Amino acid sequence: MRYGEIIGLTWKDINFDKHTIDINNTHGYKYRTGFKPTKIHSSIRKLDIDPITVKMLKNLKYE
Repeated sequence: MRYGEIIGLTWKDINFDKHTIDINNTHGYKYRTGFKPTKIHSSIRKLDIDPITVKMLKNLKYE
């Protein structure tokens, strides 16, 4: 993932049941432009995440 995609993640992008993260936007941190679409359409994708990461993310969300 690109840095802008990482800081552009929200909790709605994480599917805890299917163990995936949806990459569908980015955050314009450099020029402070906020959330915006990814650079190119093919950058929109789903990433699989392992059960340990899912558990860690759940702990972060619900604390």
